[in-house]
Amino acid sequence: MTYLINVDGTVNVLETARLMDVKRVVFTNSVVVYDQTRGEYAFPSYKSIDEEYPKAPSSLYGTTKLFGEHMCLNYNRIYGLDAVILRFVSIYWSRKQLRHGALALHSGIIESAMLKAPFKLPQGGDETWDMIYTRDVANGIILAAFAETLEHRIFHIVANKGGSFRHLVEILRELLGAVPLEISVGLNPLGSEKSRYSYRVFNIERARKELGYRPKYDLEAATKDYIETIKRLEISPMVVS
Repeated sequence: MTYLINVDGTVNVLETARLMDVKRVVFTNSVVVYDQTRGEYAFPSYKSIDEEYPKAPSSLYGTTKLFGEHMCLNYNRIYGLDAVILRFVSIYWSRKQLRHGALALHSGIIESAMLKAPFKLPQGGDETWDMIYTRDVANGIILAAFAETLEHRIFHIVANKGGSFRHLVEILRELLGAVPLEISVGLNPLGSEKSRYSYRVFNIERARKELGYRPKYDLEAATKDYIETIKRLEISPMVVS
């Protein structure tokens, strides 16, 4: 299924765009295309990563997404199709748990706090994640669709500022008062064998200069909007174990 969607699906979109003379294709990609974080790019310094960082995806998903990038670049080179590639970090939004379950840690923590339900993260409270809120994602896509005179084809659309789960809990306690959240110290909150791609901070100078992209939602602003959106839409918070 991953291959059919990310490989066949991408080629079908590009070929259709070529045949229909579509003005521009914006390919929404992911930073999973990069190699593992090492040295100064990892804990504790988290030097920001630019778009030229080595690519070596460690998953089938990442491999197919890197293939999609190459196909976009090939269609641009061979056929002149105007293609722009956006690399996103992990995105968070209300009800993400419906799709990603317990892996949607930001959603799990925020919505548990709203319910005053206990939540325990056994490790990883000190890890830095460059996460991005859905509203900044939407803004980045719109900017990429209409930006003119681009020098590059690939851009980071990220928050450009890492945040930890311990910081998230501090924000929630300021917004909601006492909440039964227990976030343990250490790294690797998901307990994965390999360092996750999200535990990094990414550079946005290229997107800032050429697309006019500037993230508007840091962790505090995004968390506040997340809670307000759930209340405004009368969505019931949920907890997925």
